[in-house]
Amino acid sequence: GGDEDAAAGDRAVPDRAVVIWPQLLQNPIKTVGGKISPSDADTLRVANPRFVGVDEKDRPYEIIAASARQESESADAVFLDRPQADMMTESGAWISLTAGSGVWHKRDEAVDLSGGVAVFHEAGHQLASDTARVNFGDGSATSDSPTTGQSPTGNVTGEGFRLYDRGARVVFTGKAKAVLYGSGTGG
Repeated sequence: GGDEDAAAGDRAVPDRAVVIWPQLLQNPIKTVGGKISPSDADTLRVANPRFVGVDEKDRPYEIIAASARQESESADAVFLDRPQADMMTESGAWISLTAGSGVWHKRDEAVDLSGGVAVFHEAGHQLASDTARVNFGDGSATSDSPTTGQSPTGNVTGEGFRLYDRGARVVFTGKAKAVLYGSGTGG
């Protein structure tokens, strides 16, 4: 009686494992993505990350990306794939920056963008450059790469740019050329 029940109780876990094991073989666990390499185990990776913060004037900013990789939990640099950074100007206008890749420096609240940088302002202004550094603390962005800009009022090219006050003022550096469109009051 009692000894048989105790013996059956001792066997209950292994018997259940044997029953579950064939079910696992029939319905294998599917993994998403490729194989994990030994170097992947040493880094932190995340898909679709979102970093949010506020600048020195309590204006919000956000950085999203397709993926992010960080060498260790204490590392300052976060490597971003296809990042997008969004922020608001003093007047409440929206600015968005996109790039092929980037490095988010958490301590500096800055991101270095590369691989084709595009800056969009909701008023219809656009900038394009190969690289840019965005400082979210003071709302500035800089590039020493050839830059093109366009807006409803004209086009500009330069050897780089400086964006101040979250896009309130943009300066094209080096040899710059502007083509401005007139309002045309003909009659």
